[in-house]
Amino acid sequence: MPIVAGIILFFILIWTPQWVWWTAGGLVVAGIAAWIFLKWAEGAEEEKRKKAAEALAEEERNRPLLVGESRADRLSAVYHSRLGSWIPKIAEEYLKHWNAIPAFVPMPSRLPSIRQQMDNVVALKVRQQILPHLPDSLQTGAREVIDRQNAEFRLVFEAPILQQVERLRVAYRDPSMSPIQFEKWCESALRWSGWSTAATKASGDQGADVVATKDGVKVVLQCKLYSRPVGNAAVQEIFAAKAHYGAAGAAVVSNQVYTPAAQQLARSCGVKLLHADDLMNFNSNSWSWDERVGSGPGHA
Repeated sequence: MPIVAGIILFFILIWTPQWVWWTAGGLVVAGIAAWIFLKWAEGAEEEKRKKAAEALAEEERNRPLLVGESRADRLSAVYHSRLGSWIPKIAEEYLKHWNAIPAFVPMPSRLPSIRQQMDNVVALKVRQQILPHLPDSLQTGAREVIDRQNAEFRLVFEAPILQQVERLRVAYRDPSMSPIQFEKWCESALRWSGWSTAATKASGDQGADVVATKDGVKVVLQCKLYSRPVGNAAVQEIFAAKAHYGAAGAAVVSNQVYTPAAQQLARSCGVKLLHADDLMNFNSNSWSWDERVGSGPGHA
């Protein structure tokens, strides 16, 4: 078959008039030229759109303040447009510092300490990402706001972060949250408190939802998102999980209160009953030294 096909092709090449080949070649060259032209036109149009967008952005950047618009309003608008996605990330850093402060320190006294750690981080990010997008007429004043970290800085740049911190602290109160989402939230809250965490498998978890480790202390937690008080079944399950995972401590964490029976059983077997709020300041020293050096298999 290949020989026959070759013979047929040979005769086609011989018998085809020369003008057909010239026409075909011309069409190919014309097609290539048209493709090159279209690509060039497309690139030129894209460059034109890019320059128009840059001109529009520059015009918007240097537009005068509107009637009733303050410098803080303009700073806030640019801040949210340029760094809106960054605010939740920096809020997690605030929360880590917040939770590292001993629980006996009053809440109002915590913020100055956190600012010592975080102000320069925020100021640097704002200086890099916000200043270039402000009108020339606001550059000097805005730089003073950022560098001096004054009341306007607090209002414009810090307040949204603190609002996000508070949202993170109480996210489990969202009525649409599912039990699985609550477990994920508990993991996040523990990580914000400096714990290393690992979620257990949905099946075969032996009563534990989260295994967490910090300062050489391993604990197991069962997470209960309930609409009613938590009973002693949860205490029994997490107590069994403590032995299974070789943990130093065990706890049930919930958005609800606990029944008297659950409280009595927890006291007798050393299981801690926590509210979700407690995870935001959950320290490894919640367990005594005797519990830390327990001899369960796999103890960390």
